Amino acid sequence: LTMDNPDMWSPAKKTYCCAHGGKGCTTTPAPTPPPPTPPPTPPPTPPTPPPLPYDCSAGVANWEAGWSDAKKTWCCAHGGQGCTTPKPPLPYDCNAGFNNWQAGWSAGKKAWCCTHAARGCAPVSKMCTLWGDPHVISFDQMDTDKSKAYSFYGDGDFWLVKSSTVSIQARFEGTKYTEGLAATNRIVVGGAFLHGHKIEVGTLDSGILTVDGQQVIAGFPGSYSGAGFS
Repeated sequence: LTMDNPDMWSPAKKTYCCAHGGKGCTTTPAPTPPPPTPPPTPPPTPPTPPPLPYDCSAGVANWEAGWSDAKKTWCCAHGGQGCTTPKPPLPYDCNAGFNNWQAGWSAGKKAWCCTHAARGCAPVSKMCTLWGDPHVISFDQMDTDKSKAYSFYGDGDFWLVKSSTVSIQARFEGTKYTEGLAATNRIVVGGAFLHGHKIEVGTLDSGILTVDGQQVIAGFPGSYSGAGFS
């Protein structure tokens, strides 16, 4: 029994019989395989970012008037939109000294203010004509064609010229010559160009021709000269 059971053989016999007969060989059990490597742990999901306080694409076409100051500041810092840059100062103040612009302004200021503010422009000679009951060729009529004149039939006192230097008012009233329709009855001229004086001219029938309320011409034709004008 011992002869047939390799487990009972001596080590020397096992070695010899294994080498010469393939019997009694001792086998080493295969090592236990290592456990599989676990998959790597996935990175944590990043938190959802908070919503932006402003949408800098919304209303960008009208940002100057339509955005709040806070939105302009935020969008300028985070998107380069809505940035306000101070406007460069104007080279001239066209309100300063306007009452004396002709003598007090430089040529450069006159030219700039004329172009950008319609002030300080060189005066253009214009003429206004009234006649009859009355017909009016106004300052803005480009020629003296009487067929283009305005016809005015309203009673009352009206401004003909009102500017910083010249003031002219007219009184229109119905007359027997115009069958009750309004005609020029009286004109009063004043303003800075007369240095505070006032000239009043009425109809020939009224005989009114005064300077500062004083009768100056008693008959027609006539002339008058005074201090500073004639």
